[in-house]
Amino acid sequence: MSWVWQVWYWALWASAPPGLSIKMTYWNNVKWPGRWICLFFTTLALALYNVGSLQAHAALVRAQPAAGSVLAESPPAVVLDFSEELDARATAVELLDGQSQLVVDGPGVIDPADSRRWQLTLPPLAEGTYSAVWQARSAVDGHVTRGTVAFSVGTNALPPSLLSPPGTPEPATAWPQAADSLLRWLNYLGATMAAGSLLFGWLVWRPAYRRWQSSATLESDGRTTALLRWLVLAGSGIWALATLLFIGLQAGQLNTGPWWEELQVVATGRSGLLASVRLGLLLLLALVAWRLPPACSGRLTPWLLLSAVAAAALLTISLQSHSAALPGERVFLATALDWLHLLAMTTWLGGLLPLAFLLWPGRSQPGLAATLIPRFSRVALPCVLILIGTGLYSTLVHVRTIEALLTTLHGQALSLKIGLFCLLLLLGAVNLLLLTPQLRKAEAVARQRLRLTIRLELLLGVIVLLVVGVMTGVAPAFEALEAQDRLGFQERADFEDVRLVLRIAPLHVGSNEFAVDVSDERPGAAQVEPEVLLRFHSQNQDMGVLQVETEAAEEGRYLARGTYLSVAGTWQIEVILRRAGFDDVRHTFDLMVEQDQHQHSGH
Repeated sequence: MSWVWQVWYWALWASAPPGLSIKMTYWNNVKWPGRWICLFFTTLALALYNVGSLQAHAALVRAQPAAGSVLAESPPAVVLDFSEELDARATAVELLDGQSQLVVDGPGVIDPADSRRWQLTLPPLAEGTYSAVWQARSAVDGHVTRGTVAFSVGTNALPPSLLSPPGTPEPATAWPQAADSLLRWLNYLGATMAAGSLLFGWLVWRPAYRRWQSSATLESDGRTTALLRWLVLAGSGIWALATLLFIGLQAGQLNTGPWWEELQVVATGRSGLLASVRLGLLLLLALVAWRLPPACSGRLTPWLLLSAVAAAALLTISLQSHSAALPGERVFLATALDWLHLLAMTTWLGGLLPLAFLLWPGRSQPGLAATLIPRFSRVALPCVLILIGTGLYSTLVHVRTIEALLTTLHGQALSLKIGLFCLLLLLGAVNLLLLTPQLRKAEAVARQRLRLTIRLELLLGVIVLLVVGVMTGVAPAFEALEAQDRLGFQERADFEDVRLVLRIAPLHVGSNEFAVDVSDERPGAAQVEPEVLLRFHSQNQDMGVLQVETEAAEEGRYLARGTYLSVAGTWQIEVILRRAGFDDVRHTFDLMVEQDQHQHSGH
């Protein structure tokens, strides 16, 4: 980690006043703007160094032995293939027997030929059921995933259960930790404040000030510059604090040993590398922001260079995004577009805060609003077009299907983000097309309405960033839906006081496991033993209706196993919950059963 201190040392050198000498041998002969350029490209190179094809949210793609398989002989090893490059220091597999006793401690090793494959060598196993319990950590963004692969050994052994335990979050709809979403939101909030204020200074305020035909003075430029400096400092501080706390949160998710060892694993990994580069860049922002010349009457070069440093800090976020998880050559295009999307977002939303301050009652001067709003709109319009284009590409790559958009948390959050985005566009159009012409006539009512719409835009912008924090904390929609499908069929039906969840694994023609998870909140229902029935009806073959009675297992779960789905095609399964003294609760689930693939469509 010695290079991190070098970056910070460079930051002090780059921001040092001309009269202060910091011993850097040859580099002290470099002019102050040249120092900025050297530092920018050096830190950018560090951000890109050794990153390679980045991944996020390591998910199990396949396992050998396969989940639910019955083997005639003991396998030589458990081999797990993941969708991501693995962090070998925080990935582990252990083998448990049917009584949850440890058989092989692990942790296993990474395959030298494939950084996404993990292997655990096994001794000869006796007949019985075994569970390979795994934990995997993404090598780049540090996201930790866990799971179990169950299999049986012996010709007389029963196949292990593939059903998730009651209460297990579904991959498509599981929420991230509240602390995870909060820190991601703070991360984006700080980035928007810091980068957006810098870009506002030379993209909006500088040209608007020069067109302002009122009592504009150097004093007003000085006050605005001081405001922008303060926003850059505050945003950089929030951004850096969120980065540090997120490193601690990731370390706490490992559960692999003492906290200092977990912290070392996170800090010295690829995600720690990018976080360290970001902290170095943010330190530079904080040290140099106070030295920025007046935005209008001063030199433009320092504003451009510091904006480039902020853009490099934004790049470290994109290098840990969902787009960086794409395979092959697409990763570079997708990451670049994600970075462009982030730049456009921070430029638009980040400009709202200084705009609101400048138009605050008592601060706004005559004619300023009528000049600022059109200029801000000229900057916001290309940002909107960039957001639409890059957002569409991201949706096509990460969502792909209407089902993924509507049934996964990532897709639903994206839908909410699009709705908020449309409201922001509407408010911006009102400001530009309706209120700006009235402002030119110096209408007091128009100024009041303008301040109200900008405050609403700020509120919606903060909510958008929170939604983005949730989106980036979960797996992309299509990937989450695939993980859900690998678990078989899962669908729920909600009534006033009753919830029924039907689970089927592995969902294919032949023998399957069926589970009904029951939550009955009707008064007195807990004192009456229920009866749960399943009725099977094929929509493609005239096979009549087959009724099966389930057996109680764990609390609230009722099980059945058998070859009830005997042909491929569309099936209806009616679940009936009966309790003496209560009305029956019924719901029919529609599903598609295929011969070789685990696919379904829920209604």
